[in-house]
Amino acid sequence: MSVKIKPGNWNLPSWLDTWLILTWLVVLLVLFRPVVHGYDPVGYFSWVRSAVIQGSLDVTDEFDHYAIGKVRPTSPVGYKANPWGVGTPLLWTPLYLVAHMLVGLARIFGATAEPDGYSWPYPAACALSSAIYALAGLMLLKIIIEERLGKSPARPAVFAIWLASPLVFYMSANSLMSHACEFFAIVLFLFLWVRTEEYGPGRWFLLGLTGGLAMCVRIQNAPILALAALFCCLDAFGTGKPLLLRVRSVVWLGIGGLVGFLPQLITWRVVFGSWLLTNPYAPSGETFDWSSPHLLDVLFSSTRGLFPWVPAAIPGVWGLFILSKRQPRLAAMLVPHALSQVYVIGSWHVWWGAASFGPRLLTGILPALALGLAAFLAHCHRKASSSYLFCGLLVVWNLLLLARYGLQDLARNAPISWEQLILGQFQFLTRLPHFITRVIEGLLRQAS
Repeated sequence: MSVKIKPGNWNLPSWLDTWLILTWLVVLLVLFRPVVHGYDPVGYFSWVRSAVIQGSLDVTDEFDHYAIGKVRPTSPVGYKANPWGVGTPLLWTPLYLVAHMLVGLARIFGATAEPDGYSWPYPAACALSSAIYALAGLMLLKIIIEERLGKSPARPAVFAIWLASPLVFYMSANSLMSHACEFFAIVLFLFLWVRTEEYGPGRWFLLGLTGGLAMCVRIQNAPILALAALFCCLDAFGTGKPLLLRVRSVVWLGIGGLVGFLPQLITWRVVFGSWLLTNPYAPSGETFDWSSPHLLDVLFSSTRGLFPWVPAAIPGVWGLFILSKRQPRLAAMLVPHALSQVYVIGSWHVWWGAASFGPRLLTGILPALALGLAAFLAHCHRKASSSYLFCGLLVVWNLLLLARYGLQDLARNAPISWEQLILGQFQFLTRLPHFITRVIEGLLRQAS
C-alpha cells in the first residue's frame, strides 16, 4: 500500500490489506464449520446463550441440551461448574444479539429457525465473531511489524504465523473455541503497549482494560499485566522520568485491569461462590503440577509440540533474540510472556491439548513468534520473493498437517510418533489422490 505508517499514528490504513482479507474469505469458504461440539465449545457457547436467552449464569439447560450435563460436576453453590473463561463469550455477544434479532425478524416472513439460542444462526454468529477477531488481530499485528521492523517482512511474517500455525484451524474449522479471540486480545494489548511510552493515564487505563480482557479469555495471560506494570516502573530509571508519574500510570493500569477482569470475577462469585479461583477446572479433577512441568514436551514432542508442529516457531524464536537488540522494550514484554505460557501449559496435566490440531494451547505466543519471524526475515535481508517462498514452505507443511488431521490420517487424541509426523507428511502426498477421491465421493453422497 502507498499509505505511510508512522509510530503512534492512530489511523489504520492497513485494515484495508486486500490480500489478507481475500485469503481470509477463501479460508472461511473452505474451512468454516460453525458447529457446537466438544466440551470447550459447549462451555463457551453456554455462557452467552444462558446470559442472553435466560438472563442467568446457570448453564444447566445448555449442558443438558448438549448432553454433557451428567458428566460435568456441580459447584459448591449448586450451579453447573463451567470452568471456561467468559472473555470469549463476551466478545461473541454483539453478533449473537444481532443473530437473535434477525431470527426474530425472519420468523415474521416465514423462516423456520427457532429463536431459542441454539438454532444454526446463533453458533454461526459466534463462529463468525471468532473469525473476524482473528482477522482484526492479523491486521493489527501487521501494523505493529511495519512500525517496528519495516514493511518488507510484515506481510510474509503475518501470513506464515497465521497459515502455518493452529490459528488458521481455530478461526475457521473449530472457531467456537477461545484461541482466535485470545490471539486478538494479545495483539490488541501489544498494539496499545507500543503506544504507552509517551501517553497519559487514559492510555494506561485502556491498556489495563485490554489486559483484563485477555485474562478473561484465558487466565494464563495474567503475566502480561504484571510485566507491563514492572516495565512501567523500570522506565522511570531508564529515562529519568519522575517515579511518581510512573506510579500513577501503574495505578491506572491496575484499575483498567480490574475493570477488564471484573466479568470473570463476578461470574466466579455467582457460579462458584468465590471471587477468585486458582484453578476453576479443579472440580473436574483437572490439575497443574507446578513442580514438574513438561517444558521439553511442550516445545519438542512429536505429539503436538511447538517446534515440530509449527516450524515457523524456529526462525521466530531466533528472531526474538534479534528483536531484543532492535526493539528491546518490545522484546522485554514478548519473551517473558511467552516463557510464562510455556511453563503454565507444561504444568497442565493435559499439556498436549487433548483432541486438538497442533499446539493450540500456545496460541497466545503466536504474536511474539510473528514479530520474531519478521525480525529474522529483516535480519537476513531477504528479498520479497525469497521471504514469501520461505514462508510458503512453512504454510504448505501446516496445510498438509491440517489435511491429514481432517481426514483422520493423524490421531486426534492419541500420541503421535516422529515417524507418523515427519514421514507421514511425504507418505500422505503419495496417497493424496486417493483422499481427494474419497472427499469428492463423500460430498456427492451428501448432495444426493
